[in-house]
Amino acid sequence: MSKTRSAKLRMPLKPGGEPPQALAAAPAAAAIAAARDLAWTGRHAQAIECCGHALAARQITPAQRMDLLDLRAESLIAEGRFADAAHDAAAMLSLARAHKQSALEVRALNRHALVLMRRGEIKPALDVATRAVALARKARNGALLAHSLLCLGEAQFRATQNNAAIASGQNAARLFEAAGDTLGVGRAHWVVAFAHSRLAQDAPSRAAAQRAAELARETGDEQGLANALNVLSFGCTDIAERIAVLQQGAQACERSGYAYGRALVKSNLSLAFAELGLYRHACRLGEELMVQSERAGARQALAFQMSSLIGWKSALGEAQSARARWTEYDALVTALDEPATRNLRWLDGSALALAEGDSATAVKGLRAALRELGQAKSGHELRTLVALAKALLVAGDAAAALRISQRAARLHRCAGLCPRRLRTEPGHLVVALARAGGERPP
Repeated sequence: MSKTRSAKLRMPLKPGGEPPQALAAAPAAAAIAAARDLAWTGRHAQAIECCGHALAARQITPAQRMDLLDLRAESLIAEGRFADAAHDAAAMLSLARAHKQSALEVRALNRHALVLMRRGEIKPALDVATRAVALARKARNGALLAHSLLCLGEAQFRATQNNAAIASGQNAARLFEAAGDTLGVGRAHWVVAFAHSRLAQDAPSRAAAQRAAELARETGDEQGLANALNVLSFGCTDIAERIAVLQQGAQACERSGYAYGRALVKSNLSLAFAELGLYRHACRLGEELMVQSERAGARQALAFQMSSLIGWKSALGEAQSARARWTEYDALVTALDEPATRNLRWLDGSALALAEGDSATAVKGLRAALRELGQAKSGHELRTLVALAKALLVAGDAAAALRISQRAARLHRCAGLCPRRLRTEPGHLVVALARAGGERPP
């Protein structure tokens, strides 16, 4: 979608936002334009209905059917109806292969990859998105390649292939810019911002997120604005500022009609409340989000929420309550088989072990986590070092705790990370230990 959205073939809407009754019999081209406008203004239920009526018509070209299925799938995702969106993505693939049209197949693969990501199936999403890029390159279609790279970049950062995600996002941005697609440029900057954040590179992440937000405001892209503000909040050095940015993101989500986006912003707000020590409030939000994630079939989001809840319960000293959730959480992370939740499981396991008074198990698990991270530099390394320093101190090994805290302080300073990454209680512990050992934290 370009900066100036097409005005052709738009159907007027009744006052109050209801589509006219004649829409059911409208030509496919008019229905596509109407559905696009409905979705753009956050009226996804009406967009879904509009597409359903048009898809029931017999006189419809393969390209029009693809447009309608794609639009409906996007609105189904917005409403958190991932299983229904998966059915439309499968129909898109069948349609493309039946007509042997590479352009249609690329679009179908991109939609399929997005649905898989929303359901938390990151590995298959990455495979599908990679195939879409390869097919778009073969077809020598710049517009399709830009959208495919955008999709691939998201799949890559969700699979913690962050450097590859930055490259994909930057390549997509160049292609979108060459095509005059300002909206696409903004969303490509969001991918770059998110990947930099995953690498704990706060300065480039913030710059890319700010650019994404500027372009989203310029084009009226409320979904893009919500995404950009969400990432922008990651590097806020002041918790009040962070909450304010997240609240702006929540408002953009409301305007765009994206229930999925609202849940993401709400999740990050719960993390901010926990950072303030408001663990019980954070737990209440986490419980609500777990129900929503389970209902939508968003398994990775569910794992993230369970992770947060276990951590907060452990911090509150409610080890029994946290342990009661562990078996289900452990099985879910194993089934997902992707690095982001695996890394969190090490941290959650150590926090729970400490809450249960088993510092030896906590230290053993965190050392194993560092070995698994290996040379992959990310924000997880700093978090793991911080947790390990605390566990070693609890275990009575002050010398080892000091060494680990100095290592964490050096990593924090060299990476140019924002102070928020060491604002937690264990983070303050690392700063104190590092100072005691003569290391100068940032």
